[in-house]
Amino acid sequence: MQYIVKHREFSDLHGRFNVQTISAHGPSIRLGYLNWTIEDGVMHIDDLFINEAHRQYGIGSDLVETLLNLADLKGVHEVCGLADRDNARLRKFYEQFGFHFDEAPNNHGQLPFRLHFVDADES
Repeated sequence: MQYIVKHREFSDLHGRFNVQTISAHGPSIRLGYLNWTIEDGVMHIDDLFINEAHRQYGIGSDLVETLLNLADLKGVHEVCGLADRDNARLRKFYEQFGFHFDEAPNNHGQLPFRLHFVDADES
């Protein structure tokens, strides 16, 4: 399946990656999206959604990798988000990128997760 990721920045601190099919015949199909914001120098994954029929094709991974590249370009040193406490599949998904989960859920039963970037000067 061929698809394209389009980035729309609403401001320097808020944007969205949209994923859609590439089609020469007929309209393209929206496959998913990732919304992000930056607050106090931290990039937040606000929403990541891939249509269920199109999961397991690497689309979500491409979106997260694209987001991490954008975070680097913007000089952000931490990316974070929230995941449902009982969603082991989602936890494994984010852990493959180096994200670490808090063990204690927030008041809504969600586990915070984060990834810290280390500057070459710090290592």
